[in-house]
Amino acid sequence: MAANKGFFKKHMTTLKKVSIIIPTRNRVNYLERTIHSALMQDYANIEIIITDNASSDNTEDVVKKYLHDKKVKYFRNNYNIGMAANWNKALMKYASGKYVMLLPDDDRLVDNSYISEAMELIDRNLNVVLVFANYQEVDLTTGEILRKIKVNFPPIFDGRWFWIHYWENRDGINGIGCPQLTTLYSRNIAKEVGGYFLDVYSPDTLLVLHILLHGKVGFIPNIVAEYGIHASNASKETDGRVLYSDLQYIRSSAEYSMDMGLKPKEVERWKNRLMIFRMRHICSIYFRKLLNGNLLQVLEFLGLVRKNNDMKYLVYSILEIFYRKFKKLVSFRKEEI
Repeated sequence: MAANKGFFKKHMTTLKKVSIIIPTRNRVNYLERTIHSALMQDYANIEIIITDNASSDNTEDVVKKYLHDKKVKYFRNNYNIGMAANWNKALMKYASGKYVMLLPDDDRLVDNSYISEAMELIDRNLNVVLVFANYQEVDLTTGEILRKIKVNFPPIFDGRWFWIHYWENRDGINGIGCPQLTTLYSRNIAKEVGGYFLDVYSPDTLLVLHILLHGKVGFIPNIVAEYGIHASNASKETDGRVLYSDLQYIRSSAEYSMDMGLKPKEVERWKNRLMIFRMRHICSIYFRKLLNGNLLQVLEFLGLVRKNNDMKYLVYSILEIFYRKFKKLVSFRKEEI
């Protein structure tokens, strides 16, 4: 759906403001492409908030080149306050838009009309609390497009339905949710649910899950953004300790959904499915550690799992891993025959 330029010209004086938050720390090599992509958006009423979490490189010098543009605002913490706290500070204190997008400093928008199209979708439909779109993964070292994440949803659908089906497989892709780099959400509702209050690896996922329970979702099928793959974020995806502590967002969202009136059995099924889905990846990491002789790390992980009463998720995850490997083996043998 192309943005209706006539619609926006006619309603120029009433355009809702959009805040693009770019949190950053020591990623000056990627930051400029992110800022540039935000500035290229053709939506007329945006602000770009760069919140620097005490970078020790020349981030400030690079950002100064853009401060002549009144849309760009720069805030710097005197010390590292943590990722989630930095994001929350930008949302709660600095952002003034009715809608917000958090664009990480190693990602970028590639569709200059995305925010215009998203806001048109919001303006033409009641009670849309969040809009998202498709994206692609790119190797920031080579520039190679590694994967296109392209799924299909209706233009408008129910947020509670999406909460229930979050991280399910869709269109041949394993675990579909709202990609942070394309998600535009209501600032008022984000503030109401506490913003990025949980200091885990995925505070953005928790915020999205909370917001979904408050209204309808808009979807744009275009690929509108690039997720940058590099050594730093790839290493976090293979850190079992980080990913295990991240499971707290599932527990937190399950509790919140009960407060929002979802049925206990439905919530329990949802929680079990997501815990096993995420635990399966964590188990794979610790299997590799065990094969590499890191027995102590594996024992520490098992101790944490026992302490948090997560043994059932661990057992189900291991059974699923072996079942999938068995299915692949059987399929391979059938092809040989």
